[in-house]
Amino acid sequence: MREPSSPRILVIGNPGSRSGSSQELLHRIQAELSDLDAVVRVPSSPDDLSGAVREAIEAGVGTVVAVGGDGTVNAVVNLLVHTPVKLGVVPAGTANDLARHLGIPSDVKGACARIRAGHARKLDLLDINGRMYITAGGLGVVTETAIGVNRLKALGSWSRLLVRPFGSLLYVLYSLRLLLGKSLPVHDVEVTIDDEPRGRFRSMAVFVHNQPTIARRVRACPDARNDDGILGVCLVTRSSRLRSLLTVARMTLDGSHVNSRSVRMWSGKRIDILSPTVKTFIGDGEILAHSGHLRIQVV
Repeated sequence: MREPSSPRILVIGNPGSRSGSSQELLHRIQAELSDLDAVVRVPSSPDDLSGAVREAIEAGVGTVVAVGGDGTVNAVVNLLVHTPVKLGVVPAGTANDLARHLGIPSDVKGACARIRAGHARKLDLLDINGRMYITAGGLGVVTETAIGVNRLKALGSWSRLLVRPFGSLLYVLYSLRLLLGKSLPVHDVEVTIDDEPRGRFRSMAVFVHNQPTIARRVRACPDARNDDGILGVCLVTRSSRLRSLLTVARMTLDGSHVNSRSVRMWSGKRIDILSPTVKTFIGDGEILAHSGHLRIQVV
């Protein structure tokens, strides 16, 4: 039984995000949820975050609200998985892929109204070598773009001011920069879907999705859904620089890249990606795995 003094909602701000840890923003959220007995925490470290969420679960909190971008959501999701606690989201990141896909309003009042309504839905999670993610991820150009953008945003306040006007478009621009570099990024991978070998490829990018988009604009897996028990896969093979640029453009504009000769589209419950060298996998914008054998499966 939950103690009468226990909060019903724990609101988690992101200390690494300027907007996600804004005192003004958090005060507005607390005011919107005041009659629901909401408590706000801004953890100082990953351990502090884990402790705060675990204490809330033990105290009987019904909902944990993640304030920030998809990385903040990812941290909370990995703590709530296999518990009865519901996840709420107030988007305050760059891409906000999950919130955008679910139609969660970008303004505080609208997002809190959704939380207040209390209508929950079950979503699939994707397990990558023991870590969970909820939106989209991949390796190759996907990883290099996410890491590069995160570095830009971490350089300091002046850097954030320069990149902020681009919003989620920054991910597309950075990927184009990679493709225009001296050498195209290429990765040798062997792919198996649901125990069925699909071949060996010289790939530039592998997307593994739980929803159609990544970085808000890029529709790598247009048919992917986060409630059907199936993951979507898009593999882009090595091709000419011009064809690679066109593939990114088609992904971003309308998802018509699925008809390209340099693209392979699959779906299934599990994908195994093997490589002769260690690969870095990004999910929800965060580094989740380093391995020569990446196994992603639906939970």
